[in-house]
Amino acid sequence: MEFSFSEEQDELRRTARRFLEVASSTERVRAAMETERGYDPEVWEQLAAELGWTALTIPEEYGGLGMSYLDLHPLMEEMGRALLCSPFFSTICLGANALLLGGSEEHKEKYLAEIAAGDLTATLAFTEPNGLWDANGIEATYEKDGNELVLTGKKHYVVDGHTADLLIIAARSAGSRGSEGVSLFLVPGDSQGLVRTWLPTVDQTRRLASLSLEGLRLPNSALLGTEGQGWRVCERVLDLANTALAAEQVGGAEACLDMAVEYAKVRKQFGRPIGSFQAIKVRRLLCERARGTGAPTSSRSRCCGKGLLLRCVLPVRGRQPPSARRHRLHVGGRRTPVLEARQGIRGALRRRDLSPRSPCRHRGALNGTASDQRRRGVSRRSARMVEEPTRRSLQGPEGPRRIR
Repeated sequence: MEFSFSEEQDELRRTARRFLEVASSTERVRAAMETERGYDPEVWEQLAAELGWTALTIPEEYGGLGMSYLDLHPLMEEMGRALLCSPFFSTICLGANALLLGGSEEHKEKYLAEIAAGDLTATLAFTEPNGLWDANGIEATYEKDGNELVLTGKKHYVVDGHTADLLIIAARSAGSRGSEGVSLFLVPGDSQGLVRTWLPTVDQTRRLASLSLEGLRLPNSALLGTEGQGWRVCERVLDLANTALAAEQVGGAEACLDMAVEYAKVRKQFGRPIGSFQAIKVRRLLCERARGTGAPTSSRSRCCGKGLLLRCVLPVRGRQPPSARRHRLHVGGRRTPVLEARQGIRGALRRRDLSPRSPCRHRGALNGTASDQRRRGVSRRSARMVEEPTRRSLQGPEGPRRIR
């Protein structure tokens, strides 16, 4: 069985790396982090119109290229390597997949062609302030009022939710529990009754937002798929999104490793390169073990490996001067805890699980009760940590400070 990428996929990787070396340089990443949108519209137009990345996995009958989801993985690895600031993940891995898996032909024809052309950005909103990542966390409700649907509630940690042109929102019917009664709704970003607020989170290379649904009224045609079957679509979308995130993190971790190895070769202490010391060699060994975990065809199985790789490469931020914390390595490190909380693998990355007798194992947090999640190492606090550490760090003696 062949587990390596094909020649076409490797060529896509090389093309992406050449483009992102310029379009997602350190200077341009920091410039995008300072903008209200969180990304450069010119770069988005280039990767959509000129490179056709937004059309990659969309079927040909809807204006796409009709390539497989595996073809997306080398592209995601390069985006993670370059820390690309764009709504690509939210639009393609969340929004487009939700439309493909749950949408009617009318919905697919209406929205997928615009997504493929780069004219429409989308996202999926299912998490809420309670910090749960499964169906039990959905508390927003909907009710029918004649020919309209009325949505009420709040959404939290919505990827690119403050800029998305189309939001796919999960809500449940009154009195339902668990996965039963959950439906998905197509909500334009400029709808009346929808209030969107950007969240000052740890990772500003990928923005999160909160949504307030204040009596949001939608036509009945806004229902995506079958009523009451929305969580089944969500589960499949999140499984696909997690494989894309794992691929992205593999690329980011390998970039960190390359920078660390290069630094270990040129940095000298006691008259010789620090890479010759045993402590550094052990970390390098752990990184190489992590790099070899899994195969390209199962990127989700590599998520623990990449997490271990990043933890071995990244230095302790508290011991670094402010100038060091502005380095690209630390910007990439801010994305790591956010994605670990989203994927539910924080418990598997604790130090006690990194010994040879206790190898890393992926433990998903997409299914099960809250107690199941806590046993897996995914608590409500691990979900909220995406936001809370930065809130504390933003509060100085004179009030909020500007994000760096």
